[in-house]
Amino acid sequence: MSQSVEVGGTGLEYKTGMIIRNTEPLLADLCKNCGTVVRFHVKNPDRNWITKT
Repeated sequence: MSQSVEVGGTGLEYKTGMIIRNTEPLLADLCKNCGTVVRFHVKNPDRNWITKT
């Protein structure tokens, strides 16, 4: 997944320190026969994810 430069990174946000935030890219598995997205996933699931409630 990608966006234009004006939008910034696309993915899930996580904290790397007290204030610093970073984005883990979303990866997609696709069916080559029909083009359906089979699943979204991240390469490193062990992050300090930011959740919005």
